[in-house]
Amino acid sequence: MANYTPPDAHNVILNFDKPLTPVDSHNVVLNFGDDSEGLSLTFTAEIAAPQLEIVAIAEQSDDVAASFSAEIASPVLTIEATAAISAKAQILAEIPAPVLSIEAVAVSVPPVDAVFYAEVAAPVLSITADYDFNVTRYLTAESGIAFQAANQHTLLASDGYQNADLYRGQQAQHWQQSQALSVTANSDYQNTTRQTHEQAQGWEAAGQISATTSDSYSTNQRERKASQQPWQSASELTQTASDKYTSHIQHKPRLNDNWQAAEQLSLAFGFGYDAATWIRLLDRIVWEKSQHPKNGRSIDDGGGIKPEPPDYVGTTDLNFICKLKNVDPHNVILNFGAHPCPDQIIPTVPVQQVYFIMNDTSLTRVSDGQPIELSSVQIGIDQNSWCWSFSAKLPFTELDKVKPNSDGLIEVELNINGNIWRMLVEQYDQNREFANSDISISGRSVTAMLDAPLASTRSYVQTSATTSRQLADNELARVSSDLGFSLDWNLIDSLGWSMPANAWSYTNLTPVAAIKQIVEGGGGFLNSHMNDRQLLVKPVYPVAPWQWANTDPDLILPYDIVLRESLKWEEKPIYNAVYVQGETTGVRGFVKLTGTAGDYQAPTVVDAMIGDEAAARQRGMTILAAGGKQARVSLDLPMHETIGVIEPSMLLKITGDSDWYGLSRSVSISSSIATDGKITTRQTVELERHY
Repeated sequence: MANYTPPDAHNVILNFDKPLTPVDSHNVVLNFGDDSEGLSLTFTAEIAAPQLEIVAIAEQSDDVAASFSAEIASPVLTIEATAAISAKAQILAEIPAPVLSIEAVAVSVPPVDAVFYAEVAAPVLSITADYDFNVTRYLTAESGIAFQAANQHTLLASDGYQNADLYRGQQAQHWQQSQALSVTANSDYQNTTRQTHEQAQGWEAAGQISATTSDSYSTNQRERKASQQPWQSASELTQTASDKYTSHIQHKPRLNDNWQAAEQLSLAFGFGYDAATWIRLLDRIVWEKSQHPKNGRSIDDGGGIKPEPPDYVGTTDLNFICKLKNVDPHNVILNFGAHPCPDQIIPTVPVQQVYFIMNDTSLTRVSDGQPIELSSVQIGIDQNSWCWSFSAKLPFTELDKVKPNSDGLIEVELNINGNIWRMLVEQYDQNREFANSDISISGRSVTAMLDAPLASTRSYVQTSATTSRQLADNELARVSSDLGFSLDWNLIDSLGWSMPANAWSYTNLTPVAAIKQIVEGGGGFLNSHMNDRQLLVKPVYPVAPWQWANTDPDLILPYDIVLRESLKWEEKPIYNAVYVQGETTGVRGFVKLTGTAGDYQAPTVVDAMIGDEAAARQRGMTILAAGGKQARVSLDLPMHETIGVIEPSMLLKITGDSDWYGLSRSVSISSSIATDGKITTRQTVELERHY
């Protein structure tokens, strides 16, 4: 309460303006609030710096109205610096956090939720530097070049030698063919005229280039020092304007004391309860003494007559209000909470006019906690991919933090709005060019250690009867127990289904490839945990599409928070029956929709994993549920805290003008960091919708 005024210590008025109501003696809530007890104000802001200051004022009357205004100041840092060219200047600046100031006036009798959205601009750094040109400076090694580049000249001026003009053939020879003399002369040849030395040159000397064109550098024009001063002398102010402090009017001594000499105000109005509370406590005791004893008689300390509890009467009416779920017999949790099924409360995204999100994206090396600078990152998974995959762009200076070393691949931790992924950097690409050098990295979940090339292959024949879960556990046993991999099995039941002897075999498979065969054979799919070394086994259809409307969804999502929607129509055959059977052993089952004749059958499915009736039923339901009129709906969503990460196999209820259900098939999350520090994060989820 920013407008609180202490009461007069000599005249404290206790105004109880509300009627006395019963209070739970085991849960007494002391609420020292103002008149806006029925008003619930919620504020969230997306800011670059983690400081948010909110002031709210609320009033209450018979009418209902609300008026809000917000002002956000963006911190601006201005620095003036003067440095010579040979000096290195380092500037360390600390920008105060943006302060969000909101004044709210609300008039409300019934409780009203008011929500505000504020996005604080990123801090702006502005640097002004003056360069003094009118000084003598020597060359330094910081320029990075041994010579100064000269202006480019034509080819003739830049050649070491100039090509001479080509002479005619007779002039280029040292002597030429003589003409035959007549016989009477008695001479066989005539002496040729010898060419001069100038005509016999293979080339001629090039003209010397003037020295002015080959200077390494030219003398800069000297500027007047007066026009290039780093600063100028300010006019002297009067003595009154230049005082550091001004004298304040002295107040009375009682206002200057560190403590006021009041008669203990805190005790006068700050006690934890008042007389009304004591009256209610008297009403809640089990019994009380009817009257004071008369003179000469003592109080009976026996406590009077204690009431006897009523006799217990049993009943056979078993009312199960919570869903049946698998319970670990070694870890049974008895939760006596306010809600009888706390783990079955449906998460719901509230409908609001404005949603507030504070995006945060970071990448860290797990081995030593070293932060890795990011430009952008994308991560995703779908029903057909058993692990998460990611890619990111980093500055070139971060290469040594992510490339493999003697210990193997680098493990990194990605944090997007509080959601954590553990990934292996399996590949990196360099891209170096002038003024724009970066690297691209990519990788998969830590469960990639169970696949090639990090895991070995083997061939296997199942010679004894077992269960599908045991077969999968045996594949994990091939990997060193020090790596700590485990299975989260949620297909049919905790043990899967029965597998007769000699039902399954394979050749040259890695552990994860073998587990994938087991899971898909029983109508499921394989995924990886976001940050644990754990494989997730899920059914393709946890609930058949024709039962979605009568099933509690995993998340209720309103259209108000959807940023973009796209739809791709798909129409598949509507089968009402299918035959499924094992390969060499197992069972043969006929699965059909209840209430149909089973006359429109899908092609027969043969799989080694169809070992018993439960596996045949689950695989058959998966085949029949995939048909019919449907669409793949893609929704772009913000990374709001009430949404979280929508993983494959989650059932969503979309509310709006018309409600509908969709089963998540894939999710992709992208986050980009601008040069000004602004982070943009989006989550794209693909849903399977049936009509």
